[in-house]
Amino acid sequence: MAALVVQNHVADTIGGTVYIDASQTGLCHMPYVPKPRAATGGRPYRIEGWLVSHPHPSPNEPGIFGRALQGGSLLFLKKIYRWFNLSIIQHAVWPVLVALMAAPQVSVADTPWDWYLGRLAGPLLAFVMALGYIRRAAGRGIESTALPALKVPEVPGTVAQLARYFLIGLPLMVLIAHLIGGPIDDVIKIAMLGFFMAAAYHAINFWIVPLGFPNGYRGIDLGTILFGVSWGFGDVLRVGVSSEGGSLPIAFLAGLTAGLMVALVCRGLRRWPGGTLPAPMVQWLVITLILGFSGS
Repeated sequence: MAALVVQNHVADTIGGTVYIDASQTGLCHMPYVPKPRAATGGRPYRIEGWLVSHPHPSPNEPGIFGRALQGGSLLFLKKIYRWFNLSIIQHAVWPVLVALMAAPQVSVADTPWDWYLGRLAGPLLAFVMALGYIRRAAGRGIESTALPALKVPEVPGTVAQLARYFLIGLPLMVLIAHLIGGPIDDVIKIAMLGFFMAAAYHAINFWIVPLGFPNGYRGIDLGTILFGVSWGFGDVLRVGVSSEGGSLPIAFLAGLTAGLMVALVCRGLRRWPGGTLPAPMVQWLVITLILGFSGS
């Protein structure tokens, strides 16, 4: 043991005694160990154990929990903790306002403007924070491995190009039609909340999640599953604070199913016609500008 340590670590020999730098061995005590004369040029030596001291751990060293996150069984949780935090912000701000500050439990269109800003804050803040993290990741060079997944390639060809223009332009035309039909305040409230909700879903699940798995891992597949989980989580929070009540497991399963269906359709649009904008714009069109107004 001692001979191995001497060979692998820096040591000073003074007067036949070998002194080992304890900061490199990590040992707090080593006994006197004789060594054959042939290995020391005919001169016996000993390791001075009482001179070896163990340095105090650096305050910058990670603790037990930090080491577990870096390489233990919690590594997966570390990779998706940003998804969890951003999803909490996206969905939980308004339910918290309802539960703690008695925010009105009314439809989006009937929400007063002062309370509506609180309703919009969750998805808007989550989307902005996601964009900020992506920008920092690009500055650190992560884009060389993960960010290509964020830049959804556009399928070449005239037909695919026209399809992209149509899928981006159609929601805008439907929005204009709603504004003409009015009332304008209600249209703005519903459309704006739905737009940032769709943007947050895509930024968090299809952009942030792949950044945690840059080395060939199919982060986009995991993001598809988490898309559904996030949708179910949002439905659970809405049912939980609703005065009408309801079954939380059923709410989660229903939301999970709906979210997975939306995510799979968006994955198909990312494949064809491709591009970054068509998928979230179609989600905004169907979920908000069509279904959202049909129930208002």
